[in-house]
Amino acid sequence: MFYHNLSKMIFLCLLGISGCGMPGVEAIKEKLKPQIDQHILALESNAAQDDQSNGAISQLALLESRLDESSGIILINDRLFTHNDSGNAAQLYEIDRSGNILRTIEIADAHNRDWEDIAQDDDFVYIGDIGNNRGDRKDLAIYKITKEDLLNDTLVEAQSIRFAYADQSRFSYENMRTPYDAEALLSFGDNLYIFTKNWDSGTTALYAIPKIPGTYRIAPIEHKNLPFYVTGADYDAASNSVVLCGYKTRTASGATIALIDNFEADHFLDGQITYLGTQDHPRNFRQIEAVTFEGPSKLLITSERVDLPLYGVYESALFEMQIR
Repeated sequence: MFYHNLSKMIFLCLLGISGCGMPGVEAIKEKLKPQIDQHILALESNAAQDDQSNGAISQLALLESRLDESSGIILINDRLFTHNDSGNAAQLYEIDRSGNILRTIEIADAHNRDWEDIAQDDDFVYIGDIGNNRGDRKDLAIYKITKEDLLNDTLVEAQSIRFAYADQSRFSYENMRTPYDAEALLSFGDNLYIFTKNWDSGTTALYAIPKIPGTYRIAPIEHKNLPFYVTGADYDAASNSVVLCGYKTRTASGATIALIDNFEADHFLDGQITYLGTQDHPRNFRQIEAVTFEGPSKLLITSERVDLPLYGVYESALFEMQIR
């Protein structure tokens, strides 16, 4: 619907400025930009109606250009690790709070088809190769590595947890039209949990998968219609809270942070969901793809770089957000 309305608006604007001739590029930009701005502001204003609590967001740093597609983040003993998504190397990067890469860690026996999130427990780190924009993948995997190796070595061995969705029988979709895409992974108890994003209905499905290497068919625990596409997740044991991040539209506007409390067992989507205020934010806080708790009261978040016509570039960046 967003694309349809925006395309219609652009077409009408072009008619208005061109008549029977062909307008120059600069004329098109000058004419369209205020109206598209107004359209996007209206979308974000509607998104703001869901907010129930405000949080201060600050940009800590721009990330190095090698991290333009940062899609997952974890914090281990005050050390930050991130990774890129589809088609990039099978590597994790240790970074500082100025966005600099301190170390590059090669993950052996792993392939980055579409790494979308990273999670951890006391002893292990789990990398989710779970991106599936076309719903056609039959090689979905989570790579398990030890924290000790990650903290001390630059080449680490990975074990594979491979899976398929038990409720999926169709493997052919148009791009970004499938219910079997996923970008969010967290660790809780003995299992890992995957949050999908149904590109058409907006429904999020929650799946559990054991942490033990092997091959599994996983069925959904629950579904919920959320007002955003989920792109990252984390769990904080100290507050017994889950955080989800994402955005409202297919063009990644309307950045959203949702805090979940008071859930029973692992039925996270049945818990109390608070949408944190994100309207007052730095420019680059747009296509947010990764989130991790920095203690019970703060989050660390990264965004991907995106280049939008008429608006320019939104850089990949690291942010801190106060939530309590």
